[in-house]
Amino acid sequence: DKLQFDPTGRYVLGMEVDFEHRSPKPDDVIQVGIIDLHEGDRWIPLGQSRAWNWQQGCMLQWVPGSGSTVLWNDREGDRFVCRILDVKTKKLRTIPAAIYTLRPDGQSAITTDFRRLNDVRPGYGYAGIPDPATELAPRDSGIWTVSLVTGKQELLFSVAEIAKFGDTTDDMKEAKHWFNHLLINPDGSLPWGINGSDFSTQTAFFEREVQIAFQSGSEVVWAICEYSDNSQGSVGEYVQKFDKTTGNRLLSNLGKEVYPVSPDYISHRGELQLIDDQPVFLISDGNSNGVFPKDILAVYLDANGDFFWPEHTRPMGTNDNGVKSRTHLNRPFNGQVTGAWTEDRPEVGGSRAYAQNLQLGCIGPVAGFSTGVSELHVSFASTASNADSIFWDLGDGTSATGSNAVHVYAEAGTYNICQFVANTCGTDTLCQLLQVSCTPPFAEYSFATDALEVAFSGIVLNADSLAWDFGDGSSSGENNPTHLYAASGTYLVCLFAFNTCEVDTFCQEVAVVVNSAGSLSYDFGLQVFPNPNDGGFSLELDLPEAAHCSYALRMATGQSVQEQSLELGSGKQRLSIRTDLPAGIYFLRVAVDGKQRVIPVAVR
Repeated sequence: DKLQFDPTGRYVLGMEVDFEHRSPKPDDVIQVGIIDLHEGDRWIPLGQSRAWNWQQGCMLQWVPGSGSTVLWNDREGDRFVCRILDVKTKKLRTIPAAIYTLRPDGQSAITTDFRRLNDVRPGYGYAGIPDPATELAPRDSGIWTVSLVTGKQELLFSVAEIAKFGDTTDDMKEAKHWFNHLLINPDGSLPWGINGSDFSTQTAFFEREVQIAFQSGSEVVWAICEYSDNSQGSVGEYVQKFDKTTGNRLLSNLGKEVYPVSPDYISHRGELQLIDDQPVFLISDGNSNGVFPKDILAVYLDANGDFFWPEHTRPMGTNDNGVKSRTHLNRPFNGQVTGAWTEDRPEVGGSRAYAQNLQLGCIGPVAGFSTGVSELHVSFASTASNADSIFWDLGDGTSATGSNAVHVYAEAGTYNICQFVANTCGTDTLCQLLQVSCTPPFAEYSFATDALEVAFSGIVLNADSLAWDFGDGSSSGENNPTHLYAASGTYLVCLFAFNTCEVDTFCQEVAVVVNSAGSLSYDFGLQVFPNPNDGGFSLELDLPEAAHCSYALRMATGQSVQEQSLELGSGKQRLSIRTDLPAGIYFLRVAVDGKQRVIPVAVR
């Protein structure tokens, strides 16, 4: 109910003191400051206070609507005050009243009498200034509104006014009355009016220890209350439900009995919580050492205030050797609540903190999945929890069911993958965009002829399969085939490289001639060095006669990055080639008078 983090989440307010295990004395000082979570939890001191307690500190908090203003209570002479500090400008001002809780607009606060509170509840008041009132219900003490701008105070209603309402138990007839635990409705309004709504209209029992709970989005507010007789020797537990808008009681004007008022002394312990907008709370069942309970049980009610479980209660802490105190029921999470308490067990040598978890509500499924992508092949693995069924929308018009799925996409692209999970409690959906890419294949070849026989050397990358068309009606699926033609001629020879993405085709004309020498060689004495290289290399040819020469350097995708044609003389010829290409494998195609050869070139 207090802002401890600034709006950025970087700075958190804190307090430090150099002692423990005793109550604060009037001159005990507590330091206040800021912890910088972005700089190794660096401590930034802001000031100090002599108005504090162990339960609530000095009410240190950020002012709503401000990213730089904090406030805390302090003692100045014979009065309690409030320090208001702008942590950026270091401007400090003081208003003449301690505050208890702030309105959402950050312009005002409400407060109570900390002098009186220290007298009747020392753990919540401030030491150092005695309560000046001797009356049991004074007219000049109560709840005030305080302006944070001007410091002006106005008494909203006094202890004397409140003491006139309702009945008073015997033990309070000669005791001081006081206010504690003040809170303001989160939106600052009073939808049920300044007097609120009574738990019930019954007058036979005293109502005490009221707990309320509200679930976001609900139209009702729940409350539980301990009923006791005048002697307080008999106690019972009742529940009530209110219309959130009007405050009207929905479970009869008398409240609904959960446990009757009886010497069994069954009543709630700790907070009221809600799961699925139904009340859950802890009770003691009367098994005690006379003061503290030995058994802590959980109660879950339905929407009508009736027992949800056939057995009515479920055990939380039932060690008969240990007495329980400081019992709390934490806020529900994912259909579960956790009870916590202090238990004094002789066998462990004193008090220890204990906790018990309880599954109550229905847990809905949570969608989740991971993917494995290899080109167009994608595998899907579910990481969903609490799912009875799983359905996949694979984004291309196809679907699958079950925890795992494998799919081959027809083409590269971006697909919206959705997983739908369900169980008897609900459904959940998770959608993610998936990028599917595919590396196209690459085809290239060189050849050498020997009369009618041609040896082909294929260079094929990223292909699942390949095929040759030798131009004479013959074909092959080998990588480096040798083919014998039936007659001299020029043949269009094509090499095809296939994968699931596409097809790459490389075709060139191959002249097959039987001459008097008996053979032709297209080696050209070709050398490339250094290979691998850093982007610069030399191309050396050994030509028997002058010839027309060309070369082309291509990427593995087939894209040309450098080309040149020139006339060369006979003998050894050297060409220097320089590129600024990124590291990878490239292909150098060299043609001399129409005869070609391809060499892979590695750039580091």
